[in-house]
Amino acid sequence: MLEHIIHTNYPKDVMTTNQDRRKAYEDLMSQAGYPAITYEVNYDTPMEEKKAIFARLFDEHPEVDGIFADNDTNAGLIIQVAKARGRRVPKDLKVVGFDGADGTRILFPELTTVQQSIDQMAAVAVNLLEQQIAGQTNVESVTLPVTLLEGTTG
Repeated sequence: MLEHIIHTNYPKDVMTTNQDRRKAYEDLMSQAGYPAITYEVNYDTPMEEKKAIFARLFDEHPEVDGIFADNDTNAGLIIQVAKARGRRVPKDLKVVGFDGADGTRILFPELTTVQQSIDQMAAVAVNLLEQQIAGQTNVESVTLPVTLLEGTTG
């Protein structure tokens, strides 16, 4: 059973839907009686800086046994840094990404990730936009289902 799970996410002052993921992670960790540790990483941070942040994560938390990355790119970088430090994924460390886009699935099919339905997101967005243009709705948020794609990293 995992006991030392860390999350990566945008800084708190960057308002995106990623903050909902962060809140869910923090709530679940609190309910389970574990500390909620989040490393903040902007999406557009250069790769080498991201790797340095992830190296610091392993330096500061050598006990980490699970990481929930805010996106698949960061999950891949975390796995690279972990392997360079002798960590075995998934034996020593489980890593789960978020997105599950087709490009990731082609390039990194072994990644365990939470997949969003891009087609469904687009259809709902167009529908809501059409309704707003017609003055029929003022919906601020819609929650759509996701799917866990089980690879070998988590």
